[in-house]
Amino acid sequence: MKQKLNSSSIQKKYQSQFKTKLLLAHSGGVDSCVLADILFKSNCHFSVAHANFQLRGSESMKAQNFVSNWCQSNKVPFYYTKFHVSTYQKHLKKGVQEATRDLRYRWFDYLLAINQFKYLLTAHHLNDQIETFLFHAIRGSGISGLRGIQETDQIIRPLLFYSKNQILDYAHECQIDFIEDSSNIDLSHQRNVIRHQVIAPLEKSKPKLTQQFSNTLKNMHQAHSFINTELNRIQKSVSILKDDNIYYSLSKLKNIKHLEFCLFHWFETYNFKVSEILKLMNAENGKHIQQSQFVLSKSQHYLILTTESVLHIDSERYTLQLNHHLKEGNMLHPVNLKWKTLNQFPNDVIDSNFALLDEEKLKGDITIGKMNTGDWFYPNGLNGRVSISKYFRNLSYNKIEKQNQWILYVNNRIAWIVGKRCDRRFIADHRTKNIILFEYIK
Repeated sequence: MKQKLNSSSIQKKYQSQFKTKLLLAHSGGVDSCVLADILFKSNCHFSVAHANFQLRGSESMKAQNFVSNWCQSNKVPFYYTKFHVSTYQKHLKKGVQEATRDLRYRWFDYLLAINQFKYLLTAHHLNDQIETFLFHAIRGSGISGLRGIQETDQIIRPLLFYSKNQILDYAHECQIDFIEDSSNIDLSHQRNVIRHQVIAPLEKSKPKLTQQFSNTLKNMHQAHSFINTELNRIQKSVSILKDDNIYYSLSKLKNIKHLEFCLFHWFETYNFKVSEILKLMNAENGKHIQQSQFVLSKSQHYLILTTESVLHIDSERYTLQLNHHLKEGNMLHPVNLKWKTLNQFPNDVIDSNFALLDEEKLKGDITIGKMNTGDWFYPNGLNGRVSISKYFRNLSYNKIEKQNQWILYVNNRIAWIVGKRCDRRFIADHRTKNIILFEYIK
């Protein structure tokens, strides 16, 4: 028998997370309306973020006003922004759904950082899981993609194992109003085809489909965890780390069963093809293949994975002339930055390529430069002080990425890892009188 969706069961499962500062992604649809109701009844300290993509004309504005009015009635802080999706699509050559996802999550990341929310909450549910599973299966995904939608260290999804029908039952029982999104029936989107022409008929013939699929997902999670554990164990048995390079023993590699499977998972992040690696294993000594800054070379006894060091770290600091009497300015070399003075906190900054800093804290020498090994800063949105070396290590930065990363310093103190994260000692907030908005132009 399926478990009934109620606020107490959700609150019990997420009791520690619900005691922190939360941000809810709210579209106005039934899923996010139900999750908003659960958070409200659980007395959570949460705010709402609504992204208006302006793709449905007056319907988009209706959804924004609906969410805004709910927040106002319930005294819940409300953030919103509007996007020009077509411009973003043309620039990056992405489909509508991929573009909207990129835009909203960049904006969510910005809100999390600037307002120090602990978690982002989304209202994805079990039917979304089935859609994602089938979507990835059609595309030929590996087991990682077949696990469906995941929670992360910063994103929690309390409805993930509840079906759409359970959510609708909750909305009906609690008399919750919501907005219908007409784009959900647009069959030009592959996900809608899967939803209406594959899953809906299956649910009619298999009433326990969602409940049984929940068990399938649990099995997939266990299989993925086991496979990763084994892959890591085997990788350690055939390789050694030396001077930031990884040496794979050729003799040990040739004795691995299912070698192609292992090579695919070990080298997919470097964009090396398994066929190229197998060919290299039998090539002459000194031969190599390269993808971006990564090089895989053949020696007598090893395949050696290394980062190609084609650059040197520029130790020079470049002074940024921030004229406090001018409203805006720019810097073209060595990095392209623009900045302007704001009198109020903006709603439409969307990602880490922007920095909102307090003008009063930008007194003294403002410079742009590369990392010093002993540098440290206080990352906004994280606890405590972190060395720059550890921060880059947590980002899995390789040598080239470290060499290419620009940093904004104020009196030799890090204020902004350009395009990544600000130091909380320098950031602006809603109480700041004069805000400097920096934009990094890639």
